[in-house]
Amino acid sequence: MLFPLLEQVKTMSTSAADVPPPSDSVISKGKILIHHSRDTAEKQWAETHVLTLSGVARVFNNRRHILAGLEEFPRAWALLLEFIEFAALSKSAEVALAALKSFQDIVHDSNDGQESNGSGSSPGDSSHDKKAGKTAVKPRLQPKFCEAADEDLNLWSNAWRVWYNIGITSMSESHIVRARRDSTGKIITTKSYPTQAFLSALVQIFPCLYMRIYSRFGLADLQKLAKILETSVTMPVPFDQSPFLAPSFQDTVLTALQHAILDTIEVLREPLPNSTGSVLHVSNQPMYPTLLFLLLQFFDYATEPPCIEGLSNAETVSKRKKKDWIILNLTPFSEKCLKIALVLYEECVSKPAVIEEKVLEKIIKVCKDRYEK
Repeated sequence: MLFPLLEQVKTMSTSAADVPPPSDSVISKGKILIHHSRDTAEKQWAETHVLTLSGVARVFNNRRHILAGLEEFPRAWALLLEFIEFAALSKSAEVALAALKSFQDIVHDSNDGQESNGSGSSPGDSSHDKKAGKTAVKPRLQPKFCEAADEDLNLWSNAWRVWYNIGITSMSESHIVRARRDSTGKIITTKSYPTQAFLSALVQIFPCLYMRIYSRFGLADLQKLAKILETSVTMPVPFDQSPFLAPSFQDTVLTALQHAILDTIEVLREPLPNSTGSVLHVSNQPMYPTLLFLLLQFFDYATEPPCIEGLSNAETVSKRKKKDWIILNLTPFSEKCLKIALVLYEECVSKPAVIEEKVLEKIIKVCKDRYEK
């Protein structure tokens, strides 16, 4: 049923976009009006891709208690995650964003009343939202801890692995650089960075995912998460989209991505079930320094905006002067990060790892550097 469908869609997706629609190559007497947003085979296939993926994800979410009893459910789950990862790394921004929406669907608890209204709409459907770079995805949720059996934990651990792969690959230099041939046959390379809508949707998935894997969440996982969050902030925004992300007349407004990052950090501080402390506090691994250093790095970005990977400082400044893209104002976000870091430091001041890593010295240094600048 679902397995052959997913396999067939994935196989077809690599070639279907190259097949022109009949109206493009054949002159027929009967003409059909096609909306401009779906007037090519590639756009039509993207819509098919989106509808198929969202439909299958909705079935997995709403009928999970039934499907979980099937002998082949682990294989079906792995195949669905593989397809979501494949779609999320698509060159089509519409398909990639829809894949993350489907990821949200399967991660969110179908019993929490927070699922979509079933209207069939998908993120990025509105052309205005695309142009503005807005995140047409589910609002931020209040996730709850979900205790799972070992078999379920294995499934959710696989989902965590896929989430990390999507994040690290989508923001890697090899994925960002795109090559194409111009009219003369010359190969031209361009850079296509993940949109703020994509990055926001990606980070918004983590809180609900963490609530399922918290018992296996360790220092190595926190380091992976920190890498994703830090890199996402360094992604530039096209100059023509920046006015829509945060009103210039209200400098204290945070973008959707910045909100999602702060929500993720707060989730890590939530007390675990049957415990008075968070995963940071009860873990035998020294997790506090990693999170504190991440927060201090975000604070440092207020005066030293991040450089784009693969570009020197001079190239970064040159790009900004040409107004090709910008790094958004990080000052309000940085200030909030410092406040969280100070509160977090009070909780862990006596931890041996915090003392050994000289966290206090680092806090004083970044604050002093900020004051001097």
